[in-house]
Amino acid sequence: MYTLTKSFLVLLIAFTINAQTINLHGKITNNTDIPIAGATVTLMHQNLNATTGTDGRYSISSTNISYVPQLTPQNKILSLDKGSIGLSLPEPSMVKIEFFDIKGKMIGKEPVQFLSAGFYNFNIRENIHVSKLFIVRVTVDQEEVTFRYLPLNSDKFTSNRIVHSNTADRKLAKISAINDTLKITANGYTTKKLAISSYEQELNVKLDTIESTTVGRSAGCGKSTALKGEKTLEITSGGKKRSYILRLPDDYNPDKPYRLIFSIHCLNGSAKGVASGGNGNSYEYYGLWKLANPKNGPGTTIFCSPEGLPVGYMGGGLGWANNNGEDVEFFRAMITKFQNELCIDTTRIFAEGFSMGGSMSYALSCAIPNKFRAICMHSGGAMSGCSGTNRSPTAMYITHGTNDNVCTWTGGSGVNQLNEVAKRNGCDTEDLISKCKPTDQSGRTPVTLNYKNCNPAYPCKASIFIGGHDPSPGGEKNTWVDDSTWNFFKQF
Repeated sequence: MYTLTKSFLVLLIAFTINAQTINLHGKITNNTDIPIAGATVTLMHQNLNATTGTDGRYSISSTNISYVPQLTPQNKILSLDKGSIGLSLPEPSMVKIEFFDIKGKMIGKEPVQFLSAGFYNFNIRENIHVSKLFIVRVTVDQEEVTFRYLPLNSDKFTSNRIVHSNTADRKLAKISAINDTLKITANGYTTKKLAISSYEQELNVKLDTIESTTVGRSAGCGKSTALKGEKTLEITSGGKKRSYILRLPDDYNPDKPYRLIFSIHCLNGSAKGVASGGNGNSYEYYGLWKLANPKNGPGTTIFCSPEGLPVGYMGGGLGWANNNGEDVEFFRAMITKFQNELCIDTTRIFAEGFSMGGSMSYALSCAIPNKFRAICMHSGGAMSGCSGTNRSPTAMYITHGTNDNVCTWTGGSGVNQLNEVAKRNGCDTEDLISKCKPTDQSGRTPVTLNYKNCNPAYPCKASIFIGGHDPSPGGEKNTWVDDSTWNFFKQF
């Protein structure tokens, strides 16, 4: 603990002694903590490289350092940090350090030294053995700074990045600060460069996807609209009038591109049921509305809950049979209309659905994958088909219950569809049924598996829980599904 009694700039950078070895290691992940395999990590001044493994980890080690880039002082700086006096001298200076008790009696001093430009450190605890409050006075040329210093047993006094001189004469130890750069590159991610001051440390780094910095402005950006809040609307598609519910953020701005999410109802469900949240437990649009558009803003996402057509089986209610691709065309028509009339980020359009609604999300990824950045399927399957010859990559996330007796887990529902998309995305094959074995009977703790070696821009993920045909295991108030789905979508 200390108090400055004279105004002075206090700043201390991390130091290290002249490095003889390099031991840099850590983990490279994306913004959702998924390890990035195949990333190249380069220590630029030493021209050393490492490549991350499937766990995202890297290690750069060397005992043969031909050149140590030094950081040179730019300003005169004095600091007291954890029991160590730090000096930054941009030019040769006369330095004097003295110690006094609170009555002003001198209890120790260091010999006056004329020091060359550089960084210096003096450890008080190792050289002044006083247990009570005392005064430290440091004079650099004609400038004087005074500290009040109270030793504490719990105080570590020195940074673990400082290595002290072995000299026994208590002189100020001159130390060197490394000035190097760590560069990280990976396909599908923005390159990141980090300044480092130590060759011996663990350094974990998160990379941003290239898509996260790209915004596509639709033709509707800049156009005013009479739409406000939530509306039930109609559009003609395939000669039929189709309806949908559209909800804009309360603070909708026609000059700002918004994410667009389609929330698709199950068989015998309805657009209204999804939009209202069913039981009214703040679960509108499968719980994503409150996460994407918090009450105090800012709003980020436009939501659409489309209405299916009578399917003629299993109760004859509304669903997504997608006969001759008519439901795909319905979505294509809505996207075109929204992009022409509203400000949509064309690179961030998503689809999420439960049961047959999830199957419709998968059908969209098959037929028009270029329109959708990612999809999410809750307890779904292949009920809406998978047509289309140009099945390009689409990020995909599924949630599924092991006891589902409608879209059976052991029968491959959800599994087969995710594996098909994963293959498009270049991911390694995964045996979800054997690897995902949850134990929490409440369904609130799923087993989650992230596919490995996917195209970094198109991840695939599964969360498997103990439970039946359920979009919100654990109940709408307590489920993990809404947060997990939102975290998957918002990474893009």
